[in-house]
Amino acid sequence: MVTMMVDEALSPEDAEGLPFTRDKHYAMHGEILTLLLVTSFALFLLFLVLLPCLKRRYSHQSDLSEEASSSGTLKPLPVVSKQ
Repeated sequence: MVTMMVDEALSPEDAEGLPFTRDKHYAMHGEILTLLLVTSFALFLLFLVLLPCLKRRYSHQSDLSEEASSSGTLKPLPVVSKQ
């Protein structure tokens, strides 16, 4: 009974569109939103994959710089002030 009332209330041109929105570009906006969500999720996954690689690279570079500074160069003696 409810479906009959809804069908009678809609004109033939209204039956083709979505009755709950007046946005003519509803489908296009949905596609854009889906594209944004998928892209942001892909960037998030890429960030999760690259973060350990970047941390390993940074720690490896800092280890190399510590080894280079400690091997072959003289460290200055600490200055002792006379009292």
